[in-house]
Amino acid sequence: LGKSLSIQLSLKKVKNPNNLRTKVETISDKNIRGSLFLKDYSQNVEYELTFVERRSHYLQKKSVVNQLTIYLLFTSLITILLILFLLNRFIVSRIGKLSLQLNQIQENKEVTSRVTVSKVHKDELSKLENTINRMLASLEEKHNDVIKLAYYDQLTMLPNRYYLYDEFTNSIGDEHSKLAVLFMDLDGFKRVNDSLGHEIGDK
Repeated sequence: LGKSLSIQLSLKKVKNPNNLRTKVETISDKNIRGSLFLKDYSQNVEYELTFVERRSHYLQKKSVVNQLTIYLLFTSLITILLILFLLNRFIVSRIGKLSLQLNQIQENKEVTSRVTVSKVHKDELSKLENTINRMLASLEEKHNDVIKLAYYDQLTMLPNRYYLYDEFTNSIGDEHSKLAVLFMDLDGFKRVNDSLGHEIGDK
């Protein structure tokens, strides 16, 4: 019977009979064993007919699952590398360049400098670059206002003594510069301030 079915059959007597009619168990990862219990009622004896079969269906499905797992891992790896490449090209590298430009502006203390705005990309980073440039322009305007308050008289808008001191110091340090000082005094101006007040005198 085993030869005709091309399977390996074995028959043995069961020492401890049970109520099972069939039994299937795994021998290894590649083979499975099945048992059929036959009872001889005339002699009250039970036999176990067993056969071992290769787990072809299981091995085939396992191979498909392994191949699918490798394919998914490979696809995931390619996707991750592609995402990292795109992030580096379109985001990380641009943020690095932006940070480098801001550091240079801070180190050089150049209030007139601006960051380079990308003409190719129109995204959130380009909006950030434009916002930074507007902020730098506002800082430059405030800086100029502070310089104006510090070095110019607010009534006459003429340079004050602090401006004169800076220009005088710079001119002294330059060997090739020619310097002349003009001193002017108004006699009797104190009486204008005393009689009409300092506000009228300033005007």
